[in-house]
Amino acid sequence: MISPLPSPSPAAHSEPQRLWHVLTNADFSWERLALAAAAVLVGWILTRFIALALRNAARRNLLDQGASYALGRLVRYFLFTAATLIALTILGIDLGSMVILGGALGVGIGFGLQNVVGNFFSGLVLLFERPIRVGDRVSLGTAPDVRGEVSGFVRNIGLRATTIVTLDNIMLIVPNSEFTTRTIVNWTLGEPRVRVRLAISVGYESDLKRVRAVMERVAKANAKILPAPVPLVGVTATGDSGLEFQLFCWIADPRDYGPVQAELREAIVEAFRQEGIEIPYPQRVVHLEDRRNDA
Repeated sequence: MISPLPSPSPAAHSEPQRLWHVLTNADFSWERLALAAAAVLVGWILTRFIALALRNAARRNLLDQGASYALGRLVRYFLFTAATLIALTILGIDLGSMVILGGALGVGIGFGLQNVVGNFFSGLVLLFERPIRVGDRVSLGTAPDVRGEVSGFVRNIGLRATTIVTLDNIMLIVPNSEFTTRTIVNWTLGEPRVRVRLAISVGYESDLKRVRAVMERVAKANAKILPAPVPLVGVTATGDSGLEFQLFCWIADPRDYGPVQAELREAIVEAFRQEGIEIPYPQRVVHLEDRRNDA
């Protein structure tokens, strides 16, 4: 004889029944619906007004752009949450029961959306601690000079991801957790000035003092190079084909790093040609032996 299947326990239906009880006890009359919609609308208008005021303050240099963006986001989240709670209260929904129900459902949802929840809290960390700000130039790595790295300017910090615009004007959507778990190079956090390094090789027979003087003169002639600290030039390596000199100088804006390197390199090559300083190229000596007489 086949025994009947056991009936579901009352606990199995406790959460759906609780949700049904909360919804059936709510007052969804047209008047309350209109008031709830008005509360949400007022909250939305306030967020837009405050965001506009913060942007105007940033334009007038009364507030930092990154601080303006972070405050606007936090105020938006707070007002949206407050407006939603007020709307639920107007509709007569028991917030205590909703909190308990939300906690029970949140456990199950959290297991399935761990990455989304992690990125959400990482976004809050970015807004509160501000290790990166809107407008900052960042690199996802530890070596800013390595080619092929992900580097660009922060355009937007959202709840789940941050938008970065690369130097090639390509939009990158990076999860917020990447900025809280990885090493990030922030070029503009703190003091904005950065040091530019430029390496160039000359022949072994070149006059070292003359090479140094030419490179320093080119650096001082560039309008974007800061006069202090003074540009420095020195021999950093001895290669197979020549001596490697490096120029060290400072600029005020990290966004000029690439353009200044290109300007200096072109100016130094042109100055070397005028001064008769040779820029070597890889050379190999090949010895040919005639073994016909040995045979």
